[in-house]
Amino acid sequence: MQGNNTAGPAVFGGHAYTTLYSYDALGNLLQVTQQGGTTTPSLWRVRVFTYDSFSWLRTANNPESGTISYQYDNDGNLLSKTDARGISTIYTYDPLHRLTKEQYSDNSAPREFSYDVTPPYTYNAPNHGSSIGRLTHASNDVNAAYDPVYDAPGRVVSISYCIPSDCSYKVKASAGYDLAGNMTSLIYPRGRKVAFNYNSGSQLDQVQFTQWAGASITPYTYWSAADANFYPSGSPKSWSLGNGVTEAPASTSACNCSRRL
Repeated sequence: MQGNNTAGPAVFGGHAYTTLYSYDALGNLLQVTQQGGTTTPSLWRVRVFTYDSFSWLRTANNPESGTISYQYDNDGNLLSKTDARGISTIYTYDPLHRLTKEQYSDNSAPREFSYDVTPPYTYNAPNHGSSIGRLTHASNDVNAAYDPVYDAPGRVVSISYCIPSDCSYKVKASAGYDLAGNMTSLIYPRGRKVAFNYNSGSQLDQVQFTQWAGASITPYTYWSAADANFYPSGSPKSWSLGNGVTEAPASTSACNCSRRL
């Protein structure tokens, strides 16, 4: 085996759990050996990987899944993946190398994906917004589909989950954004609208339930933080919940610059 072995021991309860990694001359990971705190090789969990001359992964052997093999086209797109059961997944792409279909050798329902100009969708079509180069439809051809709509910067402003795949019945969620790109509202399929408010530093300081089925209600605050109550890193020092409980992170530093709890 080429390359160097490196060990990453972790100690739990006084026992060292060592993991060994082996690489080839190109830096491809060849083997991972998880010794699990035992010196008995038969109890080690070993993962083995092979590559072709382009460093494309060809096989992966893991204790949980057995051996999985991979095939590619000349452009490096994954064409097929075959698992230890012998079941293959076949991938099809458009001229721009975007995935358009996944088919399965066990006759499971295929998954299909459409983008921008794929019929019946067109560039910037009214039903998909600014959809150039973006996914406009995904379906499993049986009982489920996904249809996103985009705004001009390409953010998803609504998502429809369609049942069945012809979208004759939909459940829909939609979102709004401010000029800084912060999400300002989220409307759930049943009509509940949640508003997100930010301070001048674009720090989230309030989350409220504001509408139901298009009708305004007395706002209910789920979460809030005082504008002056943030660390320089942007993390809140404390926050209040809708039930009146105030929480604070267990920080080891008043600065909390690493954003670690």
